[in-house]
Amino acid sequence: MFMQDLTTVASNRPFWEYISCKVLLLVAFHLYNAMSLYYFKYVLRAENSVKQNSMLNMVAMFSVALYLKLVRGMMERVTARVLYRNVASIFTVCHALFTLLPTFTAANYVYVLMPLYMPPLAAATQLLPNHLLALTLDYHKLVRGGDNLSIYVMLDNNVVQMLDILVGSLPAIVLGRVGFVNNGGCSCGCGIACPTFHRWKCPHDAGFACSGALMSDNMPFYGEPARTPPCLLQPESVTRAINVIFFYVPVGCALVASVILSRMSMSDQAAENLKLQLELRMAGKPSYDPVRNVAISTADDVDNSNAVLRLEAHFIRACCSKPENQERFELQSSQSVFIINRPRVEKGLRMWAAKAARA
Repeated sequence: MFMQDLTTVASNRPFWEYISCKVLLLVAFHLYNAMSLYYFKYVLRAENSVKQNSMLNMVAMFSVALYLKLVRGMMERVTARVLYRNVASIFTVCHALFTLLPTFTAANYVYVLMPLYMPPLAAATQLLPNHLLALTLDYHKLVRGGDNLSIYVMLDNNVVQMLDILVGSLPAIVLGRVGFVNNGGCSCGCGIACPTFHRWKCPHDAGFACSGALMSDNMPFYGEPARTPPCLLQPESVTRAINVIFFYVPVGCALVASVILSRMSMSDQAAENLKLQLELRMAGKPSYDPVRNVAISTADDVDNSNAVLRLEAHFIRACCSKPENQERFELQSSQSVFIINRPRVEKGLRMWAAKAARA
């Protein structure tokens, strides 16, 4: 039965288009979360990168709350597919243009620019995918003649959970492979507490200063006063990898998602036809598939009338241990024969009857 469900899902083209777009845009958003601290510290070379990254996240969080209301208002004017495509396109263009900014300009305007285009993507990924998923479920109901929501919801949730794990761990693995050294090889500094009169403490550079304050006017006593703290330095291969993962991969994912959303088989016209054809299908009248533009055959309809009994029989069969206490019989409306532990079922019925009599 499970393999039959998977076969049914595999033939649902709108579902795979939906899940592809969702995965691509979630990858773009999660890579931003996973790499923003690396970008602040080792590309923009912000000594107090934790504070600056936290400030940006706070601004983005309040912006998301505002954009959630804006996205809900826009859904009354355009469809979820069109709105999702527009948000993905805006993110693609803005994030690509951000890569062209000089480092000094990016460091000064990051709090203004990123909250303009990153929170809309976060708000859209929270609201819009469910509307697209609902269309794929209606399409399944139209084509197969019955509901089978569990397999779609299971795949949708499992994909998101696995994505959280992979996107959260793979960037660090990639950086480690290209030569990343934590904190530039320094034992303290750049956010890690140092001993007294140390701004940083590295193998070949001990930054003696009046205090451990992370500010440019706290100049070290020896060496070039305005030099870059060694704890912010990484090999060029690492900074290049950070830029690729933080900018180019999300831009590529969002661009592909925009193209898929623009050419989805479940277009706005197909979605309107889907509602009409589903009503005809449920009324027992002839209907057609708005995606493939073919008449729908009822020969392959899914029979879910006895799904609960089949599921119960499956788990009861797993509990049977003594062959002499087992009896084979056929469940009504089912072609399969299940082994049921009859004494255990009868015992449960007697206990239920006794409780009902006492009540």
